[in-house]
Amino acid sequence: MKRRSADCGAAALDEDGVAPHAVVGADALTGSDDPNFLRAELGTVRLGRKRTDPVRWRIELMAELCDRETFQAVMSWLASGKRQSQNTRRAYCDDIRFWAAFAAELGVAPFSLGCLRYEDVTAWRLLQEARGGSDRSVAGWLSSLSSLHAYAARRGIACVNPVDSEDHRPTIARRDTSTANPVLEVDELQAVVEASDDERDALVVTQLYTLSSTPWPAGSPRCAP
Repeated sequence: MKRRSADCGAAALDEDGVAPHAVVGADALTGSDDPNFLRAELGTVRLGRKRTDPVRWRIELMAELCDRETFQAVMSWLASGKRQSQNTRRAYCDDIRFWAAFAAELGVAPFSLGCLRYEDVTAWRLLQEARGGSDRSVAGWLSSLSSLHAYAARRGIACVNPVDSEDHRPTIARRDTSTANPVLEVDELQAVVEASDDERDALVVTQLYTLSSTPWPAGSPRCAP
């Protein structure tokens, strides 16, 4: 299922392979005096599961994947007061990278606000159902995509939110933790254990995984999307 490319051209890279708008304006968007604030907040991510796979700054990846307006909107959205947790910012950034990759599979690049349509999200949703995808994972991805578009629209950026709460989002009982995902899937955990330098590190990873899989007590606070 291919679509025409987005109207704006692909982000140009400088001699270091970084889109020039990767840091430009980030200081103003975050309200921080430190121009590297959001870069540090978003941190790096390994592009693969092997220790030899490349590690990249998330902010640079987003700059390469998005057009300028969308990149700036994403940075402002991630820096907003609702997303003060570093882990939350990184998770939401990864969610948008996920949607940018999905858009690219449809032939739409760079990723831009409104480039995905209602029909695209519907097709993706049906595919997740066919694959037996976790309702919580599906809800999280949809929530991030919808939140970004809603944020942009509130700030006067013309874009249509492709997510329909009634048609797309799965219903999850508020107190139901039976389908909650751990931080890592089992195969991902195995890869981390195998990459540990010694038995002690492997034990620590396993214990943290076990603790993260324990359901939160009812009423525990959660970061709102």
